[in-house]
Amino acid sequence: MKTEEEFRSALKECRDIFTAKLKDYNASWRILRPSSLTDQLFIKAKRIRQLETGEVAMVEEGIRPEIMALVNYGIIGLIQVTSMSRIWTQNVPLLSTTTSLKRPCS
Repeated sequence: MKTEEEFRSALKECRDIFTAKLKDYNASWRILRPSSLTDQLFIKAKRIRQLETGEVAMVEEGIRPEIMALVNYGIIGLIQVTSMSRIWTQNVPLLSTTTSLKRPCS
């Protein structure tokens, strides 16, 4: 199989998993903060390292599914960053000009 075919096959597999999880969980990932996504990426990368160094795999667990999860979390991260960039570039003030930043008197 050629590299491009392998790429398309792997991408389709990741997309199929993403679609199945979207049906199960809807778009609940949209509320995740960027730090939550980077935590998930770190957890998956750490788990891959553990599997590579001989730690016992749990049921239906292996390096390939963990890498596919990394791909999908990475895509979620790209979607989130793109969405956040749109919000940030709208130049919407966080506080109205009438809002006071002074502490209330005690």
